[in-house]
Amino acid sequence: MDKINLYFPPVLTIIVLCASVPMFIKYFKLLVYFSFSSPIYFWKKEVEKPRLFLFSFGILFSLLSLKIIKDSHYSFINVIALVMCLFSCSIFYFIWTDKFENKFIEKVKNRLSKGLKSSFYNQKTDLNDILKKLPEFDCDSDTFKNLLLGNRISDKNKITSSFYKSDIIRFVIIVFSLNNNNTSHKQIKEIISHYFIEKKTGEKYNLQDKASEISGIYREQINESDKFTSIQNRINNLFIDD
Repeated sequence: MDKINLYFPPVLTIIVLCASVPMFIKYFKLLVYFSFSSPIYFWKKEVEKPRLFLFSFGILFSLLSLKIIKDSHYSFINVIALVMCLFSCSIFYFIWTDKFENKFIEKVKNRLSKGLKSSFYNQKTDLNDILKKLPEFDCDSDTFKNLLLGNRISDKNKITSSFYKSDIIRFVIIVFSLNNNNTSHKQIKEIISHYFIEKKTGEKYNLQDKASEISGIYREQINESDKFTSIQNRINNLFIDD
């Protein structure tokens, strides 16, 4: 055990330093780009925030294992400390893998996230029949069900929509019974971004950061415009007739 106490601290220190180098480089690069007001094209917050979160846990486990090794005189406890050290090393490696970026983050999001549920949906709803009457959407019934229940979906299962941008906003407002407030504006953007791909471009709908497009649709709702009422009646008939 004396040898462990002798060699473990410097070895762990080297591991932590090596693990910190790529993180330091990334954040230093971010600082440089930010300082010179350059476009930060390489920064994906949906990846970097989980990466920093797990990296912090790796550091925490490393420090705990170091303290345990220093303070403990029991072999069993020291074995636990070594396991914690190995676990922290696996975290430091994992956060830079493609599996972390492309699969792990999405799985965690799916477990944590629960979106809005549509009041139109119930277990008796025949989604296949509705999709037949809704040719603007190209997807299977499971994907459409996930949309209505607020369940997360993978990028490969997104709904291909031939609706114009204004019509897809109307659809979301009606199906999820949304009201005009700042929160609903954000919810609309998140729903459209997560579930839909525009058929014309093959990309996500390009929703403006400002809320004017969505506010305009809400004004239609308040004024009961012919366009909004027409789509509202169509959607109501799709689900009620079912």
